Amino acid sequence: AISASSALKSGSSWELNGEGFEPFSAEVALKVPDDNQVAIVDNTVIIFNQTKFENLFQYDYKSQVIADAKAKELSDKYKLSFAEGLTLNGLLQDKKPLVKKLQSLDIAEEMSQDKLIDYADEMQLELMTDDDGSIIIMDDKDLTMFINLLAEDYFISPVNGRRYEIKSKKLLSEPEGEPPRG
Repeated sequence: AISASSALKSGSSWELNGEGFEPFSAEVALKVPDDNQVAIVDNTVIIFNQTKFENLFQYDYKSQVIADAKAKELSDKYKLSFAEGLTLNGLLQDKKPLVKKLQSLDIAEEMSQDKLIDYADEMQLELMTDDDGSIIIMDDKDLTMFINLLAEDYFISPVNGRRYEIKSKKLLSEPEGEPPRG
């Protein structure tokens, strides 16, 4: 029961085949309006308008695939322990700023687990570990702290000795010589 306005009939339609047009070979076909965001046929998702799809479903497929790969890298490099029912991928879902920050990290180049725990202690952050040294992630706040530590987003001012969380970092230039000693 396809309405006449949504159908393409073989007698009045053409199809592109290879490099040329030829008469439409199917008896009837469904015409999909171009303002639709997505069509799901069997197990295939067809996205017509990426921006509208992302806005409608609040889901960025490309970012999520990259985040999933980064989550696997994190799980492979660091010993993490999650509260019951939580997973790294589950916590990352719907956390666009965290996913974006995670995507910018080169996990292989990041500090070791021991250095990360020492850094958290130096910054006086409450990063918890269990008896076997795994970092405990109880909620999205713990995950945010963990990723901020990886990104080195905590800083002690050499001027006033206060600790800061850095919201944005801009590298000024590569310094020459030895770093200042405190």
